[in-house]
Amino acid sequence: MELGLEDKIRKYLVSKYQCHSVIVYGSYANGDYSEDSDIDLLCFTDVPTHSNDINILQEKQLDAWIYPTEKIRDITDFLRIQNGYSILDERGLCANFLNQIQELYQQGPEPLQDTQKEFLREWLNKMLKRSERGDIEGNFRFHWLLVDSLEIYCNLHDTWYFGPKRTLKWMSAHDTNSYRLFEKAIHPNADPYDVTAWIAYITQE
Repeated sequence: MELGLEDKIRKYLVSKYQCHSVIVYGSYANGDYSEDSDIDLLCFTDVPTHSNDINILQEKQLDAWIYPTEKIRDITDFLRIQNGYSILDERGLCANFLNQIQELYQQGPEPLQDTQKEFLREWLNKMLKRSERGDIEGNFRFHWLLVDSLEIYCNLHDTWYFGPKRTLKWMSAHDTNSYRLFEKAIHPNADPYDVTAWIAYITQE
């Protein structure tokens, strides 16, 4: 992010919300943002508030979440900013906050029990069968199946799910077989076999 834009964001958030801590996360923290990417921000203030600011600064859409200072203790609620960095840290709180989040991230999610994993596998197979009806409900279930299958893939592999962008990036680097199967399954002109192959792959024990 350009320094001029960072400075403008800081001044804006301090002026409007009296923020003392501001963290950038998401695509601007990862460095994989595009022209139409929002600037994801996590902010803390002593002013009692819980709001989402979506104003535009320098033709960039903000997605700033503003929380009261005491909320900074709730580490598990902010795992999504694991890749973040601070652009305002008046009280020296951000470094420890981000370190705790990183530690939690490295621990990984609590593994699902075998019965929970079996339920998810059965759900995927049932949804696949129902999606083959050829009617409007079946078509809806087809898309539902594909969308939910990515998060379920993470659940079954005991890894965090941070949305499609980060998950697909992780898969392309660490599980290329899954990445290729999902890429084929979700293609607009996918063969039914490709969808079946993807579901069969992630439901195998």
